[in-house]
Amino acid sequence: MEAAGPAAAGYIARWRPSSVSPRAAAFAREVVMLAGPGGRERAESLLWAAGKLADYAIPLGLEAVPEVLLHPSAVGLTRCAPGLSGAARRTLRTNLRFVMSSQPLIGNADYPQDLYLAHGAELAGEPEVDETAEVRWVPVGETPAMIAGGEILGAITIIGVQHALLRRAAARVAPP
Repeated sequence: MEAAGPAAAGYIARWRPSSVSPRAAAFAREVVMLAGPGGRERAESLLWAAGKLADYAIPLGLEAVPEVLLHPSAVGLTRCAPGLSGAARRTLRTNLRFVMSSQPLIGNADYPQDLYLAHGAELAGEPEVDETAEVRWVPVGETPAMIAGGEILGAITIIGVQHALLRRAAARVAPP
């Protein structure tokens, strides 16, 4: 990406619309400045689009940073968000972070699965069982034994658990 031209950069820096929240406007200014639009008209269009995206995503609990809101999985999540259940919306309002996208059936089907890690989630009702043997909440600390004992078999679940455990271990280790 290249820096915005002088006319566009000045417009971007001064952009304070009443149509989006201050947090959304700040996000829009950041990403549009990085995009480097050549002129004011292009900057204006990009600012409006980025501001609306952020204003939609922030109340869902998504962090207003480029690596989250501009990731294809987040764009897909926000597109389908109006149909989410109350429990799903409460989960989204937690500290939700995109971890990875996986293709468990690569070569057989185009079926990506996105994995998110939520901190501070609370059980808001019983999970819906949909084509699965069992759904339940389990403390992360109990999962290594469950994986070793064959109670957790799904690859994306194992990857998610390992990611959460690695993040927890890294947070306990002081940087050098």
